[in-house]
Amino acid sequence: IVLMRTLEGEVHFNQKDHFLSTIHEVIRNWPKDQVFLVMSDVNLEENLEKWFAGTEEKTSPVTAISYPLALLKRTQDYANNKQIKQPKIHHNIVKRFICLNAAAKPHRAKMVNHLIISNQSRFGDISWINRYGKLPDNFYKDMTFKGEEMLLDFNSESIDQNYNQDLLPGSYHYAGFEIVNESIVSDTSLFITEKTWKPIFYNKVFLPHGPKGMITYLKNLGFEMFDEELGLTFDDWDNLSYEERWLGIMNDLHTLIDMTPEDWQMFYEREDIKTALNKNSTLAKMLIVPHWNDKINE
Repeated sequence: IVLMRTLEGEVHFNQKDHFLSTIHEVIRNWPKDQVFLVMSDVNLEENLEKWFAGTEEKTSPVTAISYPLALLKRTQDYANNKQIKQPKIHHNIVKRFICLNAAAKPHRAKMVNHLIISNQSRFGDISWINRYGKLPDNFYKDMTFKGEEMLLDFNSESIDQNYNQDLLPGSYHYAGFEIVNESIVSDTSLFITEKTWKPIFYNKVFLPHGPKGMITYLKNLGFEMFDEELGLTFDDWDNLSYEERWLGIMNDLHTLIDMTPEDWQMFYEREDIKTALNKNSTLAKMLIVPHWNDKINE
């Protein structure tokens, strides 16, 4: 039996994980070496062992197959699809940042609220389309931002049509950097999605708001994060808890937002930066992603 969740990557410890609970109930009598669970969490094996240790049976009933680059592979496939027309890459910078948010999630709302209350939203473009529905109203009770829709191109309905989810908005390349609000900000699961691969593919500096260890993982794959050139502190906060990580993210966010469009224009015109961006893009496009099936065949 192969259970496919290649586009998911979080094992929930702070809330009920209905999927894993159901696995326990349904396949408890199958031999573990004949049941495989494929997910995109880098730390999948240890997280499953930890999660199932808290259940009645104490041991995991599945063999974990971590497939952490599944969404990179999908992005590679989409980049090779001639039906998907992306805006032409350029660096005619007129805004300081862009921040794209489809599915409404608490950590994304926290970032958007910060941009609004700190008066930084005037410097960039923000989308918020409530894909899959809004957060509960009581979540916003202490926020200035109330989860209202902000559109750059598609809305909650049109985003799921054709390849719209994978299209960059027309304003994308007019921004100095992207604030990447990843799918999760977990301290345990490390899961990277197309939200991160897009700026790497399309030559954009980005600030990652994501899971613990994400930046270290990207650097180990060979990607340049431009932290030294921009005076960022990624290495100081990447492996801290989320509460501490948020403080580091805020520090680096304001370092980047303080750069004017003219500053970004000069940054992107540097030959060493052009070389590093192209190296990142080429690595992302050419990186070989072994198929999950290879591990079963071993």
